[in-house]
Amino acid sequence: MSGPNWIDRAVGVLAPGAMLRRVEARARTAALSGAMAAYDGASRGYRTAARTVSRADANAEIRNSLARLRDVHRDLVRNNPYAARAVSSRVTNTVGGGIVPSVVARSARSKKSVTELVRAHLQTTAIDFEGRTNLFGLQALAERTRSESGEALIVRYWPSAQAMADQGLTVPLQIRVLEGDYLDQAKHGPVTDGGFIFMGIQFGPDGVRRGYWLFDEHPNGRDVARRGQSRLVSHFVPARDVIHYYHQLRPGQVRGIPDGTPVIMTAWDLAEYEDARLLREKIAACFTMFWTRGESPTNLAQGAASAERAAGLKIADLAPGLMQELPQGSTVTFGQPPATQGHAEYVSASVRRIAIGYDLPFEEVGGDLTQVSFLSGRLGEIHLARRVEQWQQHHMIPQVCDGVARWFVEAARIVAAPPFRLEWTAPRREMLSPKDEIPAKRDAIRAGLTSRQEEIRKLGYDPEQVDAEQAEDIARADNAGLAHDSDGRRPQRGPNLTQTELPTEPTPSGGAS
Repeated sequence: MSGPNWIDRAVGVLAPGAMLRRVEARARTAALSGAMAAYDGASRGYRTAARTVSRADANAEIRNSLARLRDVHRDLVRNNPYAARAVSSRVTNTVGGGIVPSVVARSARSKKSVTELVRAHLQTTAIDFEGRTNLFGLQALAERTRSESGEALIVRYWPSAQAMADQGLTVPLQIRVLEGDYLDQAKHGPVTDGGFIFMGIQFGPDGVRRGYWLFDEHPNGRDVARRGQSRLVSHFVPARDVIHYYHQLRPGQVRGIPDGTPVIMTAWDLAEYEDARLLREKIAACFTMFWTRGESPTNLAQGAASAERAAGLKIADLAPGLMQELPQGSTVTFGQPPATQGHAEYVSASVRRIAIGYDLPFEEVGGDLTQVSFLSGRLGEIHLARRVEQWQQHHMIPQVCDGVARWFVEAARIVAAPPFRLEWTAPRREMLSPKDEIPAKRDAIRAGLTSRQEEIRKLGYDPEQVDAEQAEDIARADNAGLAHDSDGRRPQRGPNLTQTELPTEPTPSGGAS
């Protein structure tokens, strides 16, 4: 800040206080000018004075907030129906019935043998370390854990030969889904090899993940609480045996945050508002009728007793259709419950905000389809389908599915399976108008704008499996002497087309037609 100029000094000779006010005013003006910015959001003034803005990177912000965010969001999903519906919708749309693997091998014989391994191991409970579900159920569990807690840990286990024999496993591979709580966040700081550990994740000097420090059991589990935290020890697990599944929102981010983080306060406020509204209605309903006597009793108890004796009616009783004579001079006033205004509008606006926070349409979270037309539903489905495709292709498939595929290929080599790789087919999106969409797909295939294989994959099926099943259907029909309209080798019979109207084979020249 510049000091007083010659005018200030001249004024100061006669009035030192005036000089001080002039200097202070000029300083405030300079500060205000410096706070102005070309972007309103970057300005510093009275409108932004209460805002706390962080300049930290994603990891610094997550380290200070993750544990609390995770606990709060889990509680929200347990007790708030909108949050529970939002998390369930994220799982349903991302995984659905499962992201299905298909085998790519050098020969049909190799593909058949590996496909049998896939069906016997990945599509049964053999793949689950806990023996509860198949690969598709583990996909859904991983997605739900990530959405609710911010991240999921998928750990590979190598069963022993004895365990394989006891469980009837065909491939030495089992996986288990763990919550992010299993990471030992106390492991944090530099290590001797020049690398570092961040919240239980160890990195090498080159910044590449080397492994994870995992507890053997949940740090807040019942058994741990009974024995005491002092006996809880973490162990290093190499990165090749762990899939750390989360959505990376900023460059360099190494831990994930729950999906509902932006709207936790909104969901809490809505729940408290609905509770307060319900309590208000309950209290209002309790005060049904007020009875005023013509003379004042000496006290409330005597007044109530005398009223009962005079009228034969308990003050607290009120029955439907009741007719009762009251003492002369009594006045009865019925309670007026408070009017409910703006309740539906506030709830709807809050649910819309919650849905936006979870990146879902309002109808998915609120379950309200009353305002949805075919056009608006179609537009909403198109936008949702794009986001779901991003969740699948950017996160679930490259992190979880491809990671499990690598493990399965390594395990299959131990049992002498032929070389192969797995490709993944996402679940199909439901058609809003099949009678319009199927002809459009058919025309696009005929025009060369897309391929039949691509359209089959969009429907959630394996093109090779569909072709094999169609060939099998055709062969079975030929052997039985049957002809179906689905057979493209034969003319299609429409609903108004008779046999005599079908095209006939051309007759030889000069022959009778």
